[in-house]
Amino acid sequence: MPHLRYNVLKNKPEINAIYTLLYYSGYLTINFDDKFNNKVDEQWKPIEVELIIPNREVAELWKQWIIDFIGVNWLMTSDIFNSLFKKNIKKFCKQFPALYMEIISCFDNGDSKKAKLYEGWYHTFVLGALAMFHSNDYQVVSNRETGKGRPDVRIITINIKFDTCIIFEFKLAKSKDLEEMRKFARERLKQITDKNYRSNTASHIETIVEVAIAFCNESTFVSAQCLQRKKGGKNGKLSMHDWEIVSSAESRLEG
Repeated sequence: MPHLRYNVLKNKPEINAIYTLLYYSGYLTINFDDKFNNKVDEQWKPIEVELIIPNREVAELWKQWIIDFIGVNWLMTSDIFNSLFKKNIKKFCKQFPALYMEIISCFDNGDSKKAKLYEGWYHTFVLGALAMFHSNDYQVVSNRETGKGRPDVRIITINIKFDTCIIFEFKLAKSKDLEEMRKFARERLKQITDKNYRSNTASHIETIVEVAIAFCNESTFVSAQCLQRKKGGKNGKLSMHDWEIVSSAESRLEG
């Protein structure tokens, strides 16, 4: 894509263009799994592929990029996201909206026509912020087919020493009314169950943290829940009924 420039993203803010730029710059790569290989011989027909961060070195570049881009205290950002691995969803629901407001306040977001820009930017920001977890222990994946759909972002533990998986779902709200944003967030959280995004969870996973975030311009609302594997659950593929909710939390409704 020799003619793709950064100003293209400014004038036509579509998430696919952002992913294309990151792919051709080497910050993302195609996950060459069997599903993709089986489609190679379809003679240039359009296909969907999964993009992943290629290695730890590039993950470190993502981390530095997001630090420079958002311009906020990285230790604070890291601490907020780490709270999910500690199952402290109440802390995340309380502190993430303030963090996001601090970040987005650096940009001019008054034009409602730019909503899609911020949807794509938001998704990219979260991926960048989560890049710190992409390592030999965890894999950060986006829009990978799971269950009956494609969860926005998942952090999957690939080291049996760690037993927590995190699922993120995002939703662009129609207004900054917090009641409406809560409704959208709850719908997204319910979607994780309805579309069985917990399926194919590795047998060593004991905890799943599910996070749904609705946002509109500088406002966000978070709904989250923490699930534990039921005792006696079978190994291998699991249904939604092998998990039980042990805690839940939401952002506060403050006008």
